[in-house]
Amino acid sequence: MIRELTPEEFQETICENMRLLPDDDDTCVNIPLVSYVEECIGVHDMQVDVDDVEFHYAYMNDVKKMCHVGLNFGDAHLYLVVVVDVAAGKILGHTVLDLTRLND
Repeated sequence: MIRELTPEEFQETICENMRLLPDDDDTCVNIPLVSYVEECIGVHDMQVDVDDVEFHYAYMNDVKKMCHVGLNFGDAHLYLVVVVDVAAGKILGHTVLDLTRLND
């Protein structure tokens, strides 16, 4: 089951000292990201196949509790950000991040 975070909930997952993880980092390897993204595609009626989704980044705070995984669906300004609670070993939720609206 997927859960879209409110803007306030998403903001609460952003910590100081978040750092970009290297491509070979395996922190989220046991998290079912693909099935979660497949559900998001259906719920948000995204016109893309899960195989075409591009991994763009993963940021984690310095105590390795929260991880933000940024996925792109072909629009350079639109990301699905999946928030992983690393400490609990589960997906907390997601947000659709539209970079064109960040300054609104």
